[in-house]
Amino acid sequence: MQHPATSGATPTPAPGQPTTNPGPPLKHSRSYLTLADLEEREAIDAAAAAAATSEAMDVMQGNGQQVTLVQGNQTQEGVLQASAVARRSGNLFLRVLPRSGTAKVVSLTPAPAAQPEPRGAASPRTEKKKGKKRRQAAFLSLFVLVLALFVRHDAVPEIKREMFDAAEYAGGARSLVDAAASFFARQTSTPFFFSSSSSSAEDLQSVLDAWNQTRSSAPLLTEWGERMAASDVSSTDHHPRPQLRRPGRWENLNGFWDFKVEGAAHGASAPSSEGYEEKILVPFSIESALSGVARSVGSGSQLVYRRTLSAERGDGADRRILHFGAVDWKTWVYVNGRLVGTHQGGYDSFSFDVTDFLLPSGESELVVVVWDPTEDGQQPHGKQWADKGSDKMIAPAGMWYTSVTGIWQTVWLETVPGTFYVESMRLTPSIRSRSLHAEINTVSPTGLVPFVKLTAFDEHGIVGFGSGWSGESLTLKFGEHHIPKLWSPDQPFLYNLTVSLHLAQNGEALDEVEGYFAMREIWLGRNGDAVQFLLNGEPTFHYGVLDQGWWPDG
Repeated sequence: MQHPATSGATPTPAPGQPTTNPGPPLKHSRSYLTLADLEEREAIDAAAAAAATSEAMDVMQGNGQQVTLVQGNQTQEGVLQASAVARRSGNLFLRVLPRSGTAKVVSLTPAPAAQPEPRGAASPRTEKKKGKKRRQAAFLSLFVLVLALFVRHDAVPEIKREMFDAAEYAGGARSLVDAAASFFARQTSTPFFFSSSSSSAEDLQSVLDAWNQTRSSAPLLTEWGERMAASDVSSTDHHPRPQLRRPGRWENLNGFWDFKVEGAAHGASAPSSEGYEEKILVPFSIESALSGVARSVGSGSQLVYRRTLSAERGDGADRRILHFGAVDWKTWVYVNGRLVGTHQGGYDSFSFDVTDFLLPSGESELVVVVWDPTEDGQQPHGKQWADKGSDKMIAPAGMWYTSVTGIWQTVWLETVPGTFYVESMRLTPSIRSRSLHAEINTVSPTGLVPFVKLTAFDEHGIVGFGSGWSGESLTLKFGEHHIPKLWSPDQPFLYNLTVSLHLAQNGEALDEVEGYFAMREIWLGRNGDAVQFLLNGEPTFHYGVLDQGWWPDG
């Protein structure tokens, strides 16, 4: 991901305005703080805090704690204080930190315990959360009740459109079902994975019927394609990125999206809001039967997807990252009509921070535009070949495959902390030293350097630990009495790994991800004149199986 650079310039006082800094002006490259700098920032925060509500002030973990910061060779003491400016900017240490550069929190002294609120008292934030939960429970109860009135207990678990024609009063009940279904769709990814401005039960059943008809007419349908339900694609049982998971902090966006095919614009402008008359099942390419479309696009046209996002911009405490597993080939992503970013490449994943593009409240519109020239372009396309009808010498047959256009891997939305978060990690095991070397790449919009903790688990509990500052070489050491379990094809043992980011060594975790690793080493060795493949120092015969077939239905 690319993140916009933040300016480190210092505001120039207006003519005649006294300056609080008698020394040189604050420069971007300076790695220390003066008392005048802190006083200037306190004045800025004080003005913002005066206009902030009491709710905006109660936003930060550790508010009021004594903080010791280190920048370069300088140490600075300060008190962690929240403010409306800090909340909007995501910089939790606006009173202490400079406007540019990075800093480490080397100590964090707990603040005095807050006085408990009187029994029965509740903050506006708490009441708001309770009200939201009550509305969710009420709509869910209403939805279940209406369904129970029209569906017998022994009926198949599908909503049939005929049930609304059974009696005259069913038309009135239909609006209740549609309202409840629409609300419930925003609370869970399954089974309501239908993104539309009018996601009624009839609309959903009509789309499912069309999808099943296209699937059943596929020239070759695999056993998995036969067993598959359309709602399976929106399941959260399996994370799309197993090596870096944030349980409960992601949303699967697969399902039926609006789409249209129009003349290629190559990013000259955002697509119009008209012409979306069909549905496509993401994440299957438009040429496949499981997409529900099964037709080609061509190099002169572009494929346009549309759906809504329930995520809101929020108050800066969290960021929203939009992930694409793979899109073939060139992609433009728009949120609420604004271009978020572009990507080229049909096989690699990519992501964008869409937080600032979301609406403050309500649903936002996501539009994804894809152009794929296949063999008409200069990009690598393997054995993909578009069926032009007349080109039967190389048309999809034999060793040539039907082209893949558009989204063909999972699309998902992830929530990460606004302070800092883990973006990626590279793990290298060392059998000889009984350790794991880790490179943890983090993103820090606030400029703070997180303290990283690594914890390894087996089936019995914690077996290893390591820590250090982000950007440093980190090493996880196994416990003295634990003998590492080596990975092999016969015993493919994987250790569970937790990576957590902290404000300081004694601070609580602000971000935590889950992953795994194996204790194994692979290299090449010699046996006389022969080169051998070695796994954990032992010769292992490597079966080089070639499997270049594509799924015929997906």
